[in-house]
Amino acid sequence: MLTLMEHKKKLRAEYNRRRCALSPQEWDRWSTAIRERLEQSPLYRDAGVLAVYVSAKDNEVDTHGIIDHALASGKEVLIPVTTAQAGQMHWSRLYSRSDLVRVRFGLLEPAAGKEARVLPPEDGLCLVPGTAFTATGTRLGYGGGYYDRFLAVFRGISIGLAFEIQIAPELPVTPLDQPVQHVLTESNWYERESGPNSPK
Repeated sequence: MLTLMEHKKKLRAEYNRRRCALSPQEWDRWSTAIRERLEQSPLYRDAGVLAVYVSAKDNEVDTHGIIDHALASGKEVLIPVTTAQAGQMHWSRLYSRSDLVRVRFGLLEPAAGKEARVLPPEDGLCLVPGTAFTATGTRLGYGGGYYDRFLAVFRGISIGLAFEIQIAPELPVTPLDQPVQHVLTESNWYERESGPNSPK
């Protein structure tokens, strides 16, 4: 009988395997579809502040085009920066993707002298990564708890970005796990209260 943590670890491995198995063509086509659906939504258009992860590895939904579009649209773009101290994540304003360099774990973060630390956003729109999601917003993260701690106090709109192959029928949860309000894939827009739908 697997413990809850062992079950989560097994699911992370399975859903990460599914995502890594995508061809470059599938990854690009599906990421483009997600970006276009997001940019057409009122949730994105009306957001003055966009907190967004920088996709960097393992066939994550590509956010580079989203970041470029948000910057060109005059939005304030914030990206997460982790510290050596486990579980600590803060936010830095991003002015250009050219300010990013690859750091530990293959992540992209501001180069030395380019970090512009800001207080965690209280509202706005946050695009959240994950290994898997359910249609009702339950999220399986990467195991560090960074986004769970942030989402617990975030009062804005949270959207998990994922491919349809990352949508699970159900996921194990602990009291610390935080759901997202929406999940956007290449073919569906799921809302926590109502399943597949289009954003209002």
